[in-house]
Amino acid sequence: MVSDAIHWLVKNNPSYSHIELNYHALNSLPANDVPNEILSIETDETSLEENATSRPDVGPVSNEDDVVYNSNTDSSRLLPVNDTQQQEIDFIRQNVSQGPMNWPNLGNSPLNEYVTPFLATMAFPTLFPDGKGDPTNPAILKNITLKEKIKHLIKFAEKKDNKWIYRFANHPSFSYWALSMIQRKQILQQTGIFLKQNRGEQHLTLEERREMVDNNNANLLMTKLSRYITNISGSDAYWYKKKEDLKGIIQHAGPPTFFFTFSAADMH
Repeated sequence: MVSDAIHWLVKNNPSYSHIELNYHALNSLPANDVPNEILSIETDETSLEENATSRPDVGPVSNEDDVVYNSNTDSSRLLPVNDTQQQEIDFIRQNVSQGPMNWPNLGNSPLNEYVTPFLATMAFPTLFPDGKGDPTNPAILKNITLKEKIKHLIKFAEKKDNKWIYRFANHPSFSYWALSMIQRKQILQQTGIFLKQNRGEQHLTLEERREMVDNNNANLLMTKLSRYITNISGSDAYWYKKKEDLKGIIQHAGPPTFFFTFSAADMH
């Protein structure tokens, strides 16, 4: 099954088309089972019992004893098990007692999110199993903004068992990743507009900017910059503009009127 899945990715997913398969590693996988290395989880030196009070909020479970928690401070994962998996629990506890497992080595150069093709496919392989619909696909013929692409994906639904499934909207982190990407792109665009309209600030070096901050001379520059990011939702300049708009409405139309009722008619 693992071999079939990898071959399917190589054939259908552009992000996997260039990889070379390690058939020795594939043949070493246990038949219809999970490799022992995957069952091991990373933990600190504190025992599972001592960390029982700091478990992550994972929602309702049928039996709390059927969940093994990881106490790593960087991330929290859980492994649901049932009565037939007692051997796996014993294996995990045995490996935990032997010390933590090392994370895979990371490269020193992060991916450039603005020029890396199929970045969303690599980040969310379950959402883009074949790379289709990836908003970071450079081969898209029409010039569509990232915001419009994400809006389409959030509304995208598939019918399964007579029920509409919104896989992008229901994903726990895709919306946050998309919002972050959209806002950073908007900030870069506004930065380009600022530099074109304020040529005097184009040649400021990093040291000159730090000196301005140290001497409290950066207020004028910050005021100019804030005007160019008012369309970035959630920024300080955005909320300041909303506040000023609200004050303008009140000055023009008068203060708002609120009506409260405390009658509980449904209780009569």
